[in-house]
Amino acid sequence: MAAAVFVSVFLDLGTTNITVTAGQNITLECLSLVNDVIQLVQWTRPDLKKYVFFCRDDQVNEKYQNPLFRGRVELSDPEMKNGNVSVVLKNVTVNDSGTYECRVSAGHSRRRLVKRQEPEAISIIELTVRPEPGHTHGDTGGGDDKGGGDKGGGDKGVHPGWMAAACVVGVIVVPGLILLVIRLRKKNSHQPARTDDDTQNVKTLQTKGNM
Repeated sequence: MAAAVFVSVFLDLGTTNITVTAGQNITLECLSLVNDVIQLVQWTRPDLKKYVFFCRDDQVNEKYQNPLFRGRVELSDPEMKNGNVSVVLKNVTVNDSGTYECRVSAGHSRRRLVKRQEPEAISIIELTVRPEPGHTHGDTGGGDDKGGGDKGGGDKGVHPGWMAAACVVGVIVVPGLILLVIRLRKKNSHQPARTDDDTQNVKTLQTKGNM
């Protein structure tokens, strides 16, 4: 994933501060000013065992590489032209935050019989990796539940405001309906029941009215 890298400041000790977002590919810059043949390139992180990147006589050796970085680090220029021993760190995570040191050993020949110089530190980079938006600090491995749950901050069901309004309406309406039913029942109970004689009188009055 291509992305911008923000270089914030160069300190007196030659340390470069870089801040990026998780998931990006970044380049850790390192340039050897020695014109001799580069025999050995070491990228290290003092807080970790083994190397971030190890290359001897143009051969990358993952045997000496920390498992955290295997398959994720490569030279930006495999031919190391003009002393460019920068490396590309792919798909960075929050766990990649730390101090990176570039050490280079150069000589007149790559032959193993030639005595090698001690690697010299020529670049120090302080890397800070921020979590992706919507991810917590612990979400470094992706996982199925990206973003820590449903985007939008919760359940996608009924909005809480509607639920509250429904409760209020229920509290007001239901007791009113109950009182109405009780009053109707009392009213019906006070009316006298119509007897058979009353029915006969009604029919007699209707017959007289038709005559």
